[in-house]
This record gives sequence, C-alpha cells and structure tokens, in this order.
Amino acid sequence: MERIDDFVRRYWPQLMRGEKIEVPAAWIEHPASRPDLFGVPPGAWPVGQTCDYVWRLREGGRIHAQCFGRNGSPMLRVHLDRFDPDRSFGDLLLHAIHETPVGPILGAAAAIGAVALIIGGVAAAIDSIES
Repeated sequence: MERIDDFVRRYWPQLMRGEKIEVPAAWIEHPASRPDLFGVPPGAWPVGQTCDYVWRLREGGRIHAQCFGRNGSPMLRVHLDRFDPDRSFGDLLLHAIHETPVGPILGAAAAIGAVALIIGGVAAAIDSIES
C-alpha cells in the first residue's frame, strides 16, 4: 500500500494537468488515516461519492480525495482543486465556476441574462423611436 502523500507526489504532473486519478482503495493509504494532511470539507458537491477529504496546499488550492464504488469495488479518486473554496470568497466563486457542475449552469444563466438585457435595450430603443 502506497502512502497517499507519495501517491500525490508521483501523480503531481497529471494532477496539475487537471486529470482525476482513480485507483482501487486498497492500493493507497486512506485519507482518513492521515489527519495531519487531510480533513473533511465543510461542504461538498454530491456526485455519488461516499467520502470526501481535502488536503489544503500552502500555495493555494487543495488535493481532493473522494471515495466511490465501481462494480462493487471501493475506489479512491484524487484530483487537484486549483481554488480552495474555504480559503476566501473569491476562491469560492472561482471554484464554483471552474471546478463544479455549477459552472456551466452559471454560464448559461449569465448568457440568458445578457440576451434579456440586449432584448430589453432594443425594445426600449424602439419604443423611444416610436414615441
């Protein structure tokens, strides 16, 4: 069984590229056994995981470890969150937009809002021309 900090170091280049590394849970140390590194986040987006742990990085961001079951086998998925939502409000917004399923929803809502503003502006311009 590999220590989880060694696992993170070994896969650091892939994590930096945004890859999610998933391995059988028995292959690496469980994050719960390393309270010196990992803690339970106060909130997590539910995507089917059975556990969530985060290792906050000094430079910003965090290593996010999640437990899943795949075909009856426990798996651990590790990825890098470039923004730690518990560090600041700005990081919370950036994390939500870029690293959660909320991002595309916010983008769509912003696009709809922009179209509504444009249509409203055009309608107001037409009204002022007609009167």
